[in-house]
Amino acid sequence: MQNNNEVRPSERRRSGERAVIDCTVKIKPRDRSYFESVMSDLSTTGFQVSCPADLEVGASILVAIPGLEMLPARVQWKSGFTYGCKFERELYPAVFDHIVQKAR
Repeated sequence: MQNNNEVRPSERRRSGERAVIDCTVKIKPRDRSYFESVMSDLSTTGFQVSCPADLEVGASILVAIPGLEMLPARVQWKSGFTYGCKFERELYPAVFDHIVQKAR
């Protein structure tokens, strides 16, 4: 039985509103070429992406979301070729809403 005050590990990692999306993006590790990837989860503070590159936790990356400038982020966790990343600067709520509307 789960204590009502207990927070699952996946919930502890998250901050901000999250949206499930399906958006093709480009991920660029700082020292390599772009990799076409699929963003499946987005918040104002970060995102989840499936990327064919082998990225290390802590790696700095750039993410190209259609219609936006390149955004710097850092890999926070990985599971196979799925990565959780945190933006260096939070997205403005209006930008978050725009991406979600276009990607659903």
